Amino acid sequence: MNFIGVACVKNEEDIIEAFVRHNLVYLDRLLVLDHGSTDDTPSILKALQEEGLDLQILHDDSLGKFQGEKMTALMHQAAEQGARWVVLLDGDEFIRTADPSLPLPLPPPDSPAVLKVAHITYGAHSSDDTSERNPALRLRHRLKSEPCQELSLKQRQGHLKALVRRDIALNPETTVLQGNHVVLLGGRELESALCRDWTLAHFSLRSPTQYASKVVINALQKLCRGSMMADHSSFYFRHLESIRSDYQTFVKDFPTLLPAYIEKTGHPRDKVCDPLPYRGGPLRHTPVREELSRLMGNLVTYSETLARRQGESSPAVLEATTCLSFLLGWDDTAPSAQNRVDRVISLLVPQTVSFSLLKMDVESPISVEWRGAIGLVEIQELTFVRRNGGAVKMSGNSLQEVLEIGGDARFIPHAQYFTFIKEIGPATLRLEPGKNGLRGPWESLEVRFVYDTNPATIGIRFIQAMPLASDVEQRRLIVHLEKKVSELVTLGGFLRHQIDWICSLVFKKP
Repeated sequence: MNFIGVACVKNEEDIIEAFVRHNLVYLDRLLVLDHGSTDDTPSILKALQEEGLDLQILHDDSLGKFQGEKMTALMHQAAEQGARWVVLLDGDEFIRTADPSLPLPLPPPDSPAVLKVAHITYGAHSSDDTSERNPALRLRHRLKSEPCQELSLKQRQGHLKALVRRDIALNPETTVLQGNHVVLLGGRELESALCRDWTLAHFSLRSPTQYASKVVINALQKLCRGSMMADHSSFYFRHLESIRSDYQTFVKDFPTLLPAYIEKTGHPRDKVCDPLPYRGGPLRHTPVREELSRLMGNLVTYSETLARRQGESSPAVLEATTCLSFLLGWDDTAPSAQNRVDRVISLLVPQTVSFSLLKMDVESPISVEWRGAIGLVEIQELTFVRRNGGAVKMSGNSLQEVLEIGGDARFIPHAQYFTFIKEIGPATLRLEPGKNGLRGPWESLEVRFVYDTNPATIGIRFIQAMPLASDVEQRRLIVHLEKKVSELVTLGGFLRHQIDWICSLVFKKP
């Protein structure tokens, strides 16, 4: 076989049929690994295989991305099946040749062992025919110029994909790095050259709901691995904030967006009409579905998957404990040893930690540093105890007025508590009682909070914080989400808030 394509895909139901049909016009075979899709991607792939297309389907439902390891295994497998060249693809990339009526040209015999194929980036445009369900036909506009296209291969490698010769693909020491951009042999990058006979049309931003689903699920994957700060695909975070803070504006502005990894470079947004010569024929198995229902369905099902995995792996989370350390300081000085409090915390059970403030200056802000396991923290109440025995309690919205979070933490909007995700490093909670007219002197500070390390809890909070339009269908899906997670994860207090609170947060009016 001349060419075998390999791809690792997840939740690509809107484009996977077009991807398979078009690329198999040029390739001899496709090996596709479905990485835990929660939409109709698996059933579409199976239907295409049953048609007789030369498509091999593998499944891996593990959480986390790990694309490099999976693509390396697929590359070795394709080479073992006789491919002269292995084409590394994503599920939204379509082969494009100078003459679409001809077969895919073989590289010259003297070519390097690795060739790089350039992207042509397609995106939404205000003139798109939204009734066309095939993204490869609907999206007719590409970037007028690609990022870094005048630079060296090394400098632009993040915008190129790899084509690997059989002898190299067979070598057990050959590995593919995350993104399919770089191929290593024995830990060293191989020399490469640009393939000038064909390119890859890239359809990464196909609709607001498709892209929103991709960004949010990527964030949930990161949370399950322990941090939102991993380098790979951290460029999604700017669009995650747009989706969460004002989804309707995100939808309205979608035709002007670039893929986030291009947008961060400040690349021009100019587009030209240059449709892909699509050769895959009509779609037969791609479902027609209302876009917003597709988004919410993906998020509901993926959250259900997280809850099921967590429930299977940690059946006794309620009884689990962890150790947190708290360091108290003020006047911008380093906390002293006597201000350290070590506490064994029972997860999901309200805790109270008390700090002495006898040495604190009356006007000083207070900082409490949190060290310990990754988790979701809900500050429920603060109590300032006066030296004369009186006390002032703060809870609800008033907590927002005196608390700020910093360090390795992410603030999560909440109507009742001050909530944040404490990540791998220390998180710093800063209190300014003076902002609310609370003047000392104080004897002590008591912080009442709930702490939860369940990744499903964290994932649900991200979805709850997304302000989507408040129609009946979305409310029904939110109720379904709460019901499913409650059934699958029997944790006391796991979903402590009623659906009215969830809707008031998700569908809050501007």
